[in-house]
Amino acid sequence: MAGLASVAWACCYAAILTAVPRVRPALAASPPPPPPPPVVCVGEDISLQELADEGCEIVQGSVLISGIGAGQTDGGTVSNALLAQVTGDFTISGSTNGGLVVLDFSTLESVGGALVSNDQSTSPLQVVSFDALTTVGDTLEFSFNSDLQNLGLIALANVGGPFTVNNNAALATLDLPQLSTVGGALSLTNGLGEVSASALESVGGNFQVQNTQIASLEFDALASVGLTVDVQDNADLVTFALPALTSAGSLSISDLASLSQLELGSLQTINSGASFLGADTVAQIELPQLQQIGGDLVVANNLALETFSASQLQTIGNDMTITGNPALAMLDMPQLEDVNNILTITSMGGSAGEVDLSALGSVENGITLENNPGLVSVDLGSLNNVAGDLLCSDNAALAQIDLAALTSVNGNLIFTQNANLPQLNIDELSSVQQSFNLESNAQLQAVSSGSLQNIGGSFVVTNCDALAALALPALASVSGSVGFVVSSNSALQDLSGGTSQLDIGGPLNVTENGELALLSLSCV
Repeated sequence: MAGLASVAWACCYAAILTAVPRVRPALAASPPPPPPPPVVCVGEDISLQELADEGCEIVQGSVLISGIGAGQTDGGTVSNALLAQVTGDFTISGSTNGGLVVLDFSTLESVGGALVSNDQSTSPLQVVSFDALTTVGDTLEFSFNSDLQNLGLIALANVGGPFTVNNNAALATLDLPQLSTVGGALSLTNGLGEVSASALESVGGNFQVQNTQIASLEFDALASVGLTVDVQDNADLVTFALPALTSAGSLSISDLASLSQLELGSLQTINSGASFLGADTVAQIELPQLQQIGGDLVVANNLALETFSASQLQTIGNDMTITGNPALAMLDMPQLEDVNNILTITSMGGSAGEVDLSALGSVENGITLENNPGLVSVDLGSLNNVAGDLLCSDNAALAQIDLAALTSVNGNLIFTQNANLPQLNIDELSSVQQSFNLESNAQLQAVSSGSLQNIGGSFVVTNCDALAALALPALASVSGSVGFVVSSNSALQDLSGGTSQLDIGGPLNVTENGELALLSLSCV
């Protein structure tokens, strides 16, 4: 029995083993074979045919597209879907591509040198597509391609050198959605109706837009321009906005006949000069964050300009010239402290005009306020020294000028033909190195000049018909050869000096002051 039991158990165990399927360990998958190495072609001026024949994916050298006739294209189209990188230049050359209409390099990602297509004036080239191209190491230029209608650079992010699109008569639109950096100048000139570059952050050289048909130029991310922002001769431009721009080498905005909106709200520093010329329809120019201009500031011939404001501006490195703005009524620079050469404000014609330069302490080489028919008020309340002439002339509406802190003028002081000016307070003024002239100020009733001691030139007060009294209690010397002249002031009753003797280098001429009753001058 025991032997039968053992046999039975052995049979049962064998049956179980037979019934249970055997699980075999999975075999490891074989790794895929490595991709073949890219085909590298080495040489200079590798041709389109050589690229195709060799199957080049990388060119260590340069590529030259030239001599493409009709028989070398597919209905005018040349395409390449292999080439990914060129370490040197990629050139589309001259007018030798008589059969080339469409050029498509759909896989090209980088060009280490320059990518250039120019002087294609007799070529039928209409479409250029580099849709995978992200980087150009040096110059990128498309110029004088007369039939070019489409330039595909939708992946382009960085250009190491200058980027120029110039004189492509048929090219209406340029879309650069990924472009972030241009190491050299960005120049868009003589053509184009629309440009988009919303990701552009920096331009290392000039930013130039000239003689285009663009209506709206908005680069919302552009924060810095190394050299000049130069936007001129764009007759259709209505909106120009660089809201993120914080610094520029210089700024030149000129001859924009249709401009109505200008946005430079983040601009803080202009290293050289700034000019706003011939923007015929813009009413306001506001630079709320601007603190420094290293060179000249020129605002001229802007026919509709009513307000120019730079509320944080502190320093102008050279001249400040505001001229030929017939509608300008507000010039607002309340923090400006220094003008390091000449300050000129002329032909400011807006009604009830105001100039706020209330923090200005010094001007290095003269002030001219002349022929401003709408100017009513000028605040120069902190002005201490003028290292040159102070000329205020032909300002028909001028009713107030604050010079309460002025102590010295290192040139001439001239106030003439300011028909509505009732009072001149220069009570802190102690010296004028050249002449002192008040002439033909019809409503001038009072002159406060209690500290005036020395005049290096002549002293002349004439044809101020409302002036009743002129007191010069501290005046000690008048050195000019014309001498001391007070004449033809029809209402003048009282002319008095101080207790000390007045030293006059020329003649004393007090004549034709019809109401003069008191003359108290002691002269050497």
